[in-house]
Amino acid sequence: MKILHVHNMMIRNKGIMKFYSGRKFSNGIIRNNHTLLEFSDRDLIRYLSPIGLRLVGRKKLQRQLIDTCVNFQPDLILLGHCELIENGTLNEIRELLPHVKIAHWFLDALWIQHNIERLQARIPVVDAIFLTTDQAAKYLKHETNTMIEYIPNPIDPSEDCLNNANLDNFENDLLFCGLGRKSDYRFNFVNELDHILPKSIRFKKIGFYGQPPVWGEAYKNILSKSKMALNLNGQEDWPLYSSDRIAQLMGNGILTFLWNKGEMKKIIPDNHALYFNTQEELCEKIIYFHTHDEERKKIAASGYHHYHSHFSAERIIQYIIETTFQLPLTDDYLWQGESYV
Repeated sequence: MKILHVHNMMIRNKGIMKFYSGRKFSNGIIRNNHTLLEFSDRDLIRYLSPIGLRLVGRKKLQRQLIDTCVNFQPDLILLGHCELIENGTLNEIRELLPHVKIAHWFLDALWIQHNIERLQARIPVVDAIFLTTDQAAKYLKHETNTMIEYIPNPIDPSEDCLNNANLDNFENDLLFCGLGRKSDYRFNFVNELDHILPKSIRFKKIGFYGQPPVWGEAYKNILSKSKMALNLNGQEDWPLYSSDRIAQLMGNGILTFLWNKGEMKKIIPDNHALYFNTQEELCEKIIYFHTHDEERKKIAASGYHHYHSHFSAERIIQYIIETTFQLPLTDDYLWQGESYV
């Protein structure tokens, strides 16, 4: 199958790359032996915009995608976060290539109204939407046959290439990476946790207390030096939702702490991560596993193998293809059944 993957490749970032799921999905396409062509809207618009005239560049970008589709003749167009691509462009591509299927993956949080609006706008022009929030259909109004499906955040062995579950010595006993906005509950939560935990626990906080976020190899370096980590989301009670941080932590063998909310235990059982209901319970578990390293290794290793076995980009891509083309499912996907039309 020929697949055109339209997503932000971050070429303009000069190698300072985020742990970006789009790249993992592209690897998953190749690992499934499909022919891949990538199209990076955000990078191309810079190239196509003379002296920064983005309106001119945006018009040229639409033509570039149409011509690419005509030349490549894809069976599937897989859209990532590519808001620069207009619906009219996708409709024109359908007229030129009546056989083509269009699917859209979307990993952002649905409690942000702008994200709902972005999805709402795409529904009429795609065959299927795949989100990392379960039961998403109840937040989206649509009168089409567009399928709305759940998928987990992907890992890829070439990106998530650490396995801290096998290691003994770390610089960071506990890690949290996020944006330290005072309006975010996590700001006070992490600040309180920092004061409650014993000073013997080296708690690394990225994006807090005036520190900037860290990307690329600098971020990978911090992960490689971390024993345990917090996976805290902006809101915690959305079904099966997590940011892609969960893949970056569990996929690299870091013992991960999760709120016992959002039904995440349906796809990540107790013995693969550490769930907590209160800040007090979280503190107790951090202290316990800080001093019981063999138990830490055992759970971290179980989480690592569970995530790599079930939530690889390769398996998720296969699920996206089978679902979009309404083919029989070839595997017992752990998350299957979380779909809506």
